[in-house]
Amino acid sequence: MFKQIFRTCALLCGALMSTMSSPVLASDSTLLTLVRQIAALNIHRVELDFAAILQQQASTDQSHQQRLLATLSKQFGESVQQSSTLSQCETLATSEIRFVLALAQSRLQLLDALPSSSVQYKGSFSQFVDGNNWYRHWLRSWLHADVPLDELESIALSELDDARRKREQLAESDLPEDHSVIKGDDADSIVRAFKQREVTVYQHLPQVLATAYQAPKVTIVKSGLPKDFPAPGIYNAATQQFIYHLHDDNLPAKHLDWLFLHEGVPGHHYQSQFLQNNAQCPDFLGLQGALVFAEGWAAYIETLGSELGLFIDQSSAHYALDWQALRAVRVLIDIGIHAKGWDNERAEKEWLTHIPEQKSVMAREINRIRRWPAQVITYVYGKAMILQTIDIMQQRYPDKSLADIHQEILSLSNFSLKALPLKGNT
Repeated sequence: MFKQIFRTCALLCGALMSTMSSPVLASDSTLLTLVRQIAALNIHRVELDFAAILQQQASTDQSHQQRLLATLSKQFGESVQQSSTLSQCETLATSEIRFVLALAQSRLQLLDALPSSSVQYKGSFSQFVDGNNWYRHWLRSWLHADVPLDELESIALSELDDARRKREQLAESDLPEDHSVIKGDDADSIVRAFKQREVTVYQHLPQVLATAYQAPKVTIVKSGLPKDFPAPGIYNAATQQFIYHLHDDNLPAKHLDWLFLHEGVPGHHYQSQFLQNNAQCPDFLGLQGALVFAEGWAAYIETLGSELGLFIDQSSAHYALDWQALRAVRVLIDIGIHAKGWDNERAEKEWLTHIPEQKSVMAREINRIRRWPAQVITYVYGKAMILQTIDIMQQRYPDKSLADIHQEILSLSNFSLKALPLKGNT
């Protein structure tokens, strides 16, 4: 059953970005031809289920892949050298391609060195052949960046501190509580509640995002996955569906704001549709670098709930902070399990040190980290890089509004985070 779930979610993860591709390079250009060939090679791709992609890629003819990759790398280098000038969009594209070529090369080297008797992954890179290099490579594949583990841990701890401060501020507010629930089998009421939030968000969106664009109405449907599927929601851009997933028989009202912001507007649904007509460089290249950008954007958007007319009760605001803290702890545990060799007992100790109030989902999330290594880090790292970009742009352009900065960031989100003016990218 889990293999089917992993494949379903991997397809949906890919579908999240599938409608973001719109060629910016000339249709007859050598560079575009090479981009298509590199994307078709598919060596570099990520999926949630690492065990499945490892089995698949380990069974391919790596010598043939090496020869093809070497040819493409050579052709790409020659094509760039022959281009006297590159536009901003072509510069971004070539940066992405260079990264992917290096990523594919390192993947093939790791596969080539992997003994046939050790192909099976059993839930921890620390117990895998050459596990340290494999984990760093898999992190690099998801983040499209080389990020030191201590930097990721520092970001996670900062997120935990931020969540604590916000809880203290929230405790001093006079917002009411809302402990109501909607019955899980009452799909009409659930959809109606999400749709009410869609109306509210659009009323406030111009103050947060400097654009008049409104995405097509999102289709909201109930998940058919088993209750132990770990994610509370999925977005499929190909069908423009926000798929909510219930873990219990009821849906607490406090879940609605946070979930709609992340999966709906202005999260995944709005982002994917916005990029159809408003991307600065409408060419995602099919190289998956924007996956971390998409999760980072949706995680950042959750912090703007009050500005978007939501989080009008303490329960909803607390629930969003629950997820902020949970995601931060997952980063620490992901690194602990895969880089430091933690067993479940040590991982549980870390969880209970930081978020003991969320013990009920601890086993589920630790299992997710073992089955889907590195993916949980995309939310926290992507959000942190967006916050860093906002800080840099506010310093560089003090007269530019935050709404304009949001719009500019969103318009680049079909590329990897390298498209942003991050420290080191400037």
